[in-house]
Formats: sequence, structure tokens, C-alpha cells
Amino acid sequence: GWRRHRLGYVLAVTFSAFMVPGFESLEAAAQWAAARTRGELLRLGAWPDRFDGAVVAPSEKTIRWVLTTLDPDALVTACVAWTLAHRHPDSSHADADRAAAVDAEADGEVSAGRLTALAMDGKCARGAKAADGSMPQFMSAVTHDRPAVVAQTQIPDKTSEIAAVATLLASLDDAGWDLGSTVITADALHTVRDTALAI
Repeated sequence: GWRRHRLGYVLAVTFSAFMVPGFESLEAAAQWAAARTRGELLRLGAWPDRFDGAVVAPSEKTIRWVLTTLDPDALVTACVAWTLAHRHPDSSHADADRAAAVDAEADGEVSAGRLTALAMDGKCARGAKAADGSMPQFMSAVTHDRPAVVAQTQIPDKTSEIAAVATLLASLDDAGWDLGSTVITADALHTVRDTALAI
């Protein structure tokens, strides 16, 4: 018979599996999920069967259907919003804010402590192949202080990373990221007018 799973549960299982070396494919993600204990699956958001309490891991078919049906842009926006909501600033940032309230607007060191730095960079997806055999490329925004990907977009074929910067900035803005207090760093190839205007 069929099983109903929460969307968040299938995504949590998939993302967790992908973080484990050797489980980058959808089939491997399903195998990873099948090897989890009942307690682990419950913590990932599984629904226990109302009659016997059984917990079932999502199959490869279910994982594939979810990932190919979801709007990738909506998923990125949701992930950025989740990351933003769960980010815990360093105590040094809090100290800087308190000092700023006293008299620090002219103090460059304190002002820097109030900023968030994001590195934007393009990477190829390991273990993935497009229809033509090439590896998909993604542009990601990663925090400097605690390396975490907060936004990501696929770079369309036959284009460069440059246009992807504006897409990432829009995703961050839609999710409520404070771009006004963010410093963006990028490779030298982004020293062009379009990137400067987007930032």
C-alpha cells in the first residue's frame, strides 16, 4: 500500500543523507534512510502509523518525485528563510551592538563587528550529470564566520556566474536577509559593472 509522508520529512531525510560521504545519489539517499532507526526517523519528522506505530523511510521513488516536483526557487527561498531564523550571531556581534549604542558610529572596528560577510562563489555539483554529460554548476552564498550555505542557484547552461549574483541577492532579500549590513565578497571575475550594481 501507499504511505503519506510530510514534505519536510522527505527533505530532511534527503538533505541529511546528502551530507554523508558516499550518499550523494537519490538511490543512496533512500538506502541511508532505510538504515535509520525508528527514533532517528521520528526526529527527522516521520509520521508513525496510527494503528501499529510503524515508521517508514521514504523510498527512492518518493524522494525523486518530491525533488523533481518542487519549485527550486521556492525551495531556495524557504531554505534561506530557515537558515536566517536559526542563525545565532556570535557574542562578539552582540558586544559590538552594545558598544555601538554608546558611541561607536565612527569606530571602524565596531562597525565591522556589526556586519555580516557572505562569500559568493560558483561550484560544480559532484556526482551529478546533466543530459549532455556535463556537471551542473551552482552559485552559492556562504557565511564567513560559520561556513553555512544560505542561498544557492543553478547557473544556466552557456552562461557565467555573473548573472547569478543578482539572483542570489534577490533570494536573500525575499527571505528577509539584512542586505544593508552585509558585505559581499566574490572572485575577481565579478569586478564588472553588473555585479557592482546588483550589490
